[in-house]
Amino acid sequence: MTHVLFVQPHLDDIALSCGGIAAQRAARGDAVRMVTVFCGAPPPGEPLHPFAEKLHQQWGAEPVETLWAQRRAQDTEAARVLGVEAVWLRHLDAVYREYADNMGQPLRPKDTALLRAIETELVGLLGAATEVFLPLGVGGHPDHRLVMLLGPPLAARGLSVHYYEDYPYTLLPGRLEQRLAACEQELQISFVPTVIDVTNELATRVAAIEAYGSQIDHLFRPDGWFPGVWRDRLHAYASGLSPSAGRFGERLWHPRT
Repeated sequence: MTHVLFVQPHLDDIALSCGGIAAQRAARGDAVRMVTVFCGAPPPGEPLHPFAEKLHQQWGAEPVETLWAQRRAQDTEAARVLGVEAVWLRHLDAVYREYADNMGQPLRPKDTALLRAIETELVGLLGAATEVFLPLGVGGHPDHRLVMLLGPPLAARGLSVHYYEDYPYTLLPGRLEQRLAACEQELQISFVPTVIDVTNELATRVAAIEAYGSQIDHLFRPDGWFPGVWRDRLHAYASGLSPSAGRFGERLWHPRT
């Protein structure tokens, strides 16, 4: 039996980005753990940044712990749909770490220590794992970029590291190309793509995404970055990745050797 870790910065990233691959690996008998890094609640009564307050109002759940308990329950359901085990590290999301907005901000110096702590926890979860899936960091979210940086040290431990492209941020024109260029310039890593056929698993991926009800309306609201019927957009994107008509794909990226 192959042991695999799918690591997501937030509660929904695996289902959104590579849920078909996760379901496929689980269905073939692999032991799959879906590890969420940033899903902890700040201490009760702690003042929130206005950006976090705005998000809480959009998510519509109070108090804060109730919101995160709801989201973890949604993750449990998504994991059941995908056939994987959910694991939560409970670090604080960027909105609670003095990031006034999510996208494109430079990583904070204090996040270097956070990255080492996450790496230590993740290594403790590896067990017999030989493969790990990480976000590529498309879209520029600091949490996604931070988790992506776990790739080189995990590869140095002998693991096969796969990077999934962060959906729906890949819908934004030019963002994937910008991220690939940034990785080459800043990290000296260039990537080559591999498309995995997930036609048989696409319905499972959609069902797993549906489990995150509190997030879908937020992500695809009419005045947001990704307006439109999300199922139609997902099907169109997955169809565009496949080289074969009537088939659906998910794309992974691997460092060029």
